[in-house]
Amino acid sequence: MTRVPDTADRPAISVVVVARNEERKIGACMRSLAGQHYPAGRVEIILVDDGSTDATVDVARAASPGLRVVSNPGRSISANRNVGWRAARSGLVAFLDADCEAPQDWLDRQAGALAGLPPTAAAVGGGNRPPTGETPFYDALAVALDSWVGSRNSTQGRVLATARPVHHLPGLNVLIRRTALEAVGGYDERFARMGEDEDLSTRLRDRGFTLHFVPDAVVIHRQRDTLTAWVRNMFAYGRGRSWLLRRHPGRWSPVFAATLVLPLLQPLHALAVLAMALWLCVKAGRPALAGRVWTILLATHVAYGLGQWTGGLRRGTAPRPRRLALLGLKNAGNAGDAAIMTTVAHRLAEDGRLDDWDLYAAGIGPSGFDIRALPRDLAGAERVVGRIMAPAADARTVGTRPGIVADALRLALVMMRFDGVVIAGGHWLHDMKLGNHLVLTGALTLARLAGTARAVFCIGAGPLAGRLARLMVRLALGGGGVAWVRDADSQDLLRRCGLPAVIRAVDPVFALPQTAAPDPAPRAARPVVGISPCAWAQFANIYRRDTAAIDAATREWVIVCKALAARGVGVRIFPTMNPEDADYARHIAQALSDDGMPEIVDTAALTVQDLQGRIAACDAFVAMRLHPAIFCINGAVPFLALDYAPKVRGVLTDAGLADRIVPMAADWSAPVLARLAPMLDDPAPHRRQLRDAHRHLSHKALQAHLALARWLADPAAYRPPAEHRHDEALQPCEFSS
Repeated sequence: MTRVPDTADRPAISVVVVARNEERKIGACMRSLAGQHYPAGRVEIILVDDGSTDATVDVARAASPGLRVVSNPGRSISANRNVGWRAARSGLVAFLDADCEAPQDWLDRQAGALAGLPPTAAAVGGGNRPPTGETPFYDALAVALDSWVGSRNSTQGRVLATARPVHHLPGLNVLIRRTALEAVGGYDERFARMGEDEDLSTRLRDRGFTLHFVPDAVVIHRQRDTLTAWVRNMFAYGRGRSWLLRRHPGRWSPVFAATLVLPLLQPLHALAVLAMALWLCVKAGRPALAGRVWTILLATHVAYGLGQWTGGLRRGTAPRPRRLALLGLKNAGNAGDAAIMTTVAHRLAEDGRLDDWDLYAAGIGPSGFDIRALPRDLAGAERVVGRIMAPAADARTVGTRPGIVADALRLALVMMRFDGVVIAGGHWLHDMKLGNHLVLTGALTLARLAGTARAVFCIGAGPLAGRLARLMVRLALGGGGVAWVRDADSQDLLRRCGLPAVIRAVDPVFALPQTAAPDPAPRAARPVVGISPCAWAQFANIYRRDTAAIDAATREWVIVCKALAARGVGVRIFPTMNPEDADYARHIAQALSDDGMPEIVDTAALTVQDLQGRIAACDAFVAMRLHPAIFCINGAVPFLALDYAPKVRGVLTDAGLADRIVPMAADWSAPVLARLAPMLDDPAPHRRQLRDAHRHLSHKALQAHLALARWLADPAAYRPPAEHRHDEALQPCEFSS
C-alpha cells in the first residue's frame, strides 16, 4: 500500500521491540512495522536483542531495512525496555512484542488517539488477539480470553469495545510519552520477566497520569501456541502477581484471593468452568470448541493460582527490599499533613542508609484505605501524597464510620508485612473520635505484634482524655517505638501514655525545600495580604461546630478584610483544610461582596511546593492554620498567627516566634490590624528575623530527619538520649538543603 507522504507536523515515533531467540516470529513482526502507513521518515524501529543465539537479528534486519539493533544480553524484559526507550530519538515511544504483528494503520491510530488527549495522558494502547483460523488452540484461546472469566476484562487479554481510561496497558501494544517514562524512571528492573508493564502503569497513574485504551489499534499476538506452553506462562503470571501485590499492596482485589483458593476447590470449580465454557462457545457460534475452551480456562485458573502461591511463599535469590509506610488520615484535604508526608518522604529518600527501602504513603478516610508506592523524587512524592490526601466532602462526619473496621483490618494486614510504619500526618493520636482512635491504634498494635518497627514523627498529639485512649497509644507504640514530637505539650502527653522514648523536635515541614518558581498568579500592583481562616474557629469546634463561635470569627475576618481594602491592600484567602475551609472562604467572600471580592486560592489544585510558593508571594500573612505560618517562615513572609489551637501556640513558641502570636480574645481584629501596618510599611526587619529563624529551624528539622533515618536503618542500635531532648540527641546535619 502507498505510504502517506512525510510531513513535519506528524510526531516522530520510535518503536521498540525486545527479542530473544525469536527467529520464527520476528520476521512477521518487523514486516508489519516496515509496512506502516505512518510517514517513513517519522518512524524509527529499534530491536533490543537479549543475547539471541539463533538468527533473530539477521531475520529482523532482512525484514526491516534501516533497523537499529541494540545488544543487551541480560534476560530481563524490563531492563531491555529501558535500554530501548533511552536509546530512542523520539518523544513518543511505542512498544510491540516480538511475537506480535501490527496492522498497517497501527501507529496512525495510536498517535491520533494520543494527540487528542491532554498532556496528563501518559500513554495509549490497544488490545491483542490470537490469529484467527490458524489452529484450534488459537481459536479456543480467543473465545476464552474474550470474557471476564478468561481475562478479568483486563486489556492484557480482552479487546474492549470502546475508547476509555484504563488502569493498565500491556507493554506488547502501547505508545508512551517519553516525558512520562522519564518522570517515573522507566520500568522497574526488579520485574525482570513479568509484571513490568503493570508496575509501570500503576506508578504512572499514582503520579497523576492517565492511560487510555484505543479499541481500533489491535495487534495479532502469536503467543504460546500449545496448552503446555500456555500453562507455564500462566504459572509465571500468577507468580508475578504475588510480586506485584507486594510492591503495590493497594492493588489487592478479592479476585486474586479467589484465584488462590481455586486449585483447592476441584471438582466444583471444574464443573462451573465447564458450564461457562459451553455458554461462551454457544454465544460465539463455536460450540465445537467447548472442550478446548474448558481445558484452557480450567488450566489458566489453576496454574495462575499455583503461581500466586509460589510467588508468595518463595523468597527467590535476590533479597527483598525493606518497606516503610508513612501514615496519615486521608480525605481531609489537609495541606499541612500533605506537606509533612511529602517532606518526610523526600528527606528519607535522600538518605543513603535507606537506598534499599521502598517508601509508601498510606491513609484511611471516608473513601477507605489506600496505600501507594512513593517516588524518590520530590515532585513525584508530592503528587502521590496529594492523591492519597485528596479531600472528601464527608471528611468531618461526626461518629465512627462503619467501614473503618474493615479498612483498619486491611491496614493491619498490610502493615504486618512491612518493616516499619511512621505516623507522619493526621491526628492518629487523639480521641475526639474515640471509636476511630481505638480501631486505628488497634491496627498499629497488630503490626507491633508482627514485629513491625513503629514511630511517630514530628506531629502533634492529643487530646487523649481517657485512660483507655492512652493505654491504646501505649500498646500501639511502646516496646521499641520512638516518638519525635514538635511541641512540649505533645511530649508530655505521650510520656504520660507510658512511651519510653519521646523526643522533642520541630515540625518536619521546616525542611521542605524552597522553590524558585514564581507566583502563578499575576503579581498585583498593590500589596497583598494572605489569610488562612479556619472553618471551625476553634480547634475544639472541629466536630461540635458551634455556630456562634464561627459567626464571631467571621465578623472579625470581615473587619480585617475591609480595613485592608480601605488601605488599598488586596486579600488572598488560602483554604488549606479543604473542603470545609473552602466553603468557609466563600462564606467570608460573600460577606464582603459589597466591598470587593477577595481572591480565593484553589489550594486543593496546588502541590505542596506550589502552595508554599503562592504564600511566599504575599507581602504579609495572617495565619489561623499552623502550616501556612510555617510556609511563611520558610519563605520569610511577615506574618501573624492566631492561636486558635494549642499546637499553633506551642510550635511558634518553641520556634522562638511567640511575638507573632495574637490571642483570639474578643475583637482580635484590632490588634491584628495594628500589627499588620508596620509589617506592610517596613517588611525588611521582619524578613530578616524570619530568615534567621528558618536557618535554625530547618537545621533542627534536618537533624530530626537524620535521626529517623538512623533509627529505621537499625532500630535495635538506636539510643535516644536519657532526657529525650532533641537538642542533645542529634549530630550535625548530614543532608544537603
